[in-house]
Amino acid sequence: MAILYRNRRQMLAWLGRLAPLAAASYGLVGGHSAARAAGVAPDSEFVAAAFAMQRRAIDAGDQAFGAVVVKDGVIVGEGPSAVITGQDPTAHAEMMAIRDASRRLGT
Repeated sequence: MAILYRNRRQMLAWLGRLAPLAAASYGLVGGHSAARAAGVAPDSEFVAAAFAMQRRAIDAGDQAFGAVVVKDGVIVGEGPSAVITGQDPTAHAEMMAIRDASRRLGT
């Protein structure tokens, strides 16, 4: 399923509606305040970090994609798209973030 957004504001609004549902499914009823109490960063911080990776990709002259890997409420991997700049068809943002997480975690 693909969801298209007209702009960043629309996407963040949609994600904001999903955050309480996601929090509840992980036993963090109460949304962001419960997430903070549990020592887990709110989803909006992860989205902001992914957007920072997207900006990094754009600034480098690559496709407008960025991703983060989160484990136990902590960002353990980040990745901007490097398909164009690295001339690597496998260097999608998600793969770059997974590779970064693997390096950081040693697994």
